[in-house]
Amino acid sequence: GRRDRFVAAGFGEDFVDQLKQAAVDLQRAVDLTSAQLGHRAAATSGMLQELARGRDLVRLLDAMVGSWLEDHMQDRVAEWKTLTRFVRVAPPVEAVGTTPTPTIATPTTSELHAA
Repeated sequence: GRRDRFVAAGFGEDFVDQLKQAAVDLQRAVDLTSAQLGHRAAATSGMLQELARGRDLVRLLDAMVGSWLEDHMQDRVAEWKTLTRFVRVAPPVEAVGTTPTPTIATPTTSELHAA
């Protein structure tokens, strides 16, 4: 059979077995890599969803607390704006293949001063 042809061509007696094992090892490596990529994509998607939820929560807090600070604690407004700056400069994060999380509008500085 095939083994005899390989031996006649100068390959060792165990060449076919080694070739089969190499194919099995390669398939396992491909399967493992695919699984790892799938887990990584799922983890990234979950992380992006949690980040989006966190940003929306901070936006909500900013809308509620920011205007209260403007009215009651002017000396804390700059500190609050620094702490919540990332929600104003970063666009909402949407994970691929998920339902977008609604964002909450945050009043701008000019809107707060006009109020």
